[in-house]
Amino acid sequence: MSEVTGVQVEIRIGGTPIEFIDEEVTTEDNRIYTIKDTNKNIFDYNTPIIVNGVNEPFLIDYPNGRIIFKEAKEREITIDGKYVTTSVCAYANSYSLDVNVDLYDVSRFGDTHRRRITGAKTASGTIGTWDIIDDYFTDKLISGDPVFIDIKKSNKSTRLWAILNSEELSSAIDSPQNKTVSFQSVGMF
Repeated sequence: MSEVTGVQVEIRIGGTPIEFIDEEVTTEDNRIYTIKDTNKNIFDYNTPIIVNGVNEPFLIDYPNGRIIFKEAKEREITIDGKYVTTSVCAYANSYSLDVNVDLYDVSRFGDTHRRRITGAKTASGTIGTWDIIDDYFTDKLISGDPVFIDIKKSNKSTRLWAILNSEELSSAIDSPQNKTVSFQSVGMF
């Protein structure tokens, strides 16, 4: 993992979930639907999202608040569930983000080169913060609850729900205490 810092980077974390019922949606392609109210575009990962008006399979993109159908066709739907608002993780001073995909070997007898196919995608990384009297990350690590992380650099945003898997506190005589938390993605990003 390469560590990146910069004044253009903003790390946001999710807050308390807020319920919504029968929210109207919009679409540009009749395949991907989003709630019209853009303040509600981050679905709470621990809450089932109910899509009213359809009886066909779909995917839920929790961090980006999207309902994704396999085929494009006109639909009249509304959505029930919960969304989260975000706030800047004010004391973050560094982060790293790795995006990976599993590769599976599908070579056959007689092949002189490996054949591979792709599998599941995953993201992992770290967030470094100046240690302050705030137990948000510690509480989430202990509880095992997913946290929403939004890493914004310039105009690009990487959003994901993640489980924290470690927290490290370090200190040196010539710098303030530093806390680093590590995370692994859950679901789409």
